[in-house]
Amino acid sequence: MIVEAFADSPYLEQNCLAEQLGTIQDAFYELRDQVPVGVADAHVAAALRETFDAAQGDLGALLGLTAADVCEPSELDTEDAWEHSPWRVEEDW
Repeated sequence: MIVEAFADSPYLEQNCLAEQLGTIQDAFYELRDQVPVGVADAHVAAALRETFDAAQGDLGALLGLTAADVCEPSELDTEDAWEHSPWRVEEDW
């Protein structure tokens, strides 16, 4: 999905493509951890692509993105998605 989102970006450089995609992938997962569960991965990837192109290929611009930069206010106002996540395990202490 990340590769598809960035495939036709004029700012990807063939001589350092693997490095660029690695940094983009790191930024994706960093941002993915911040956004609510209901926000699609494709939306996150598209936001990264838009930022990457607007910054003319500056990878540093991706590393500072936050959930507020990517999500609509209504998406951020939802209940804590972690409370309802299927990955959360209740433990008795």
